Amino acid sequence: MNAEHNDAKSRPLKVKFQAKATALVLSILSLSWFFEGVRHLKQSPDLGHMLFLVVPVLSTLLLLWVQAYWIYIEEKSKGTLKKTVVHFDRIEEWLKSTPVDKDRKA
Repeated sequence: MNAEHNDAKSRPLKVKFQAKATALVLSILSLSWFFEGVRHLKQSPDLGHMLFLVVPVLSTLLLLWVQAYWIYIEEKSKGTLKKTVVHFDRIEEWLKSTPVDKDRKA
């Protein structure tokens, strides 16, 4: 029984495929909106078109950051991490310290 418990504890962390696929689709969508914003900005530069350019850039950067965090925690849990990122470690510690709802399935 202890061997099963130890195997479960040392099992590498995996981000669910649905979350990865959703982040990828949203990244592609926001990147396409960026190119649409560039096209509109070339036609007539105004504030609305500028926002149509800035918002997709920020959302693409946020989604890339989330995906980088997922890669970091997966590599760290496997023990194949090459370089530590203090910012990601702090976020991981903060997430571990937040209380988890006992009724929610992991």
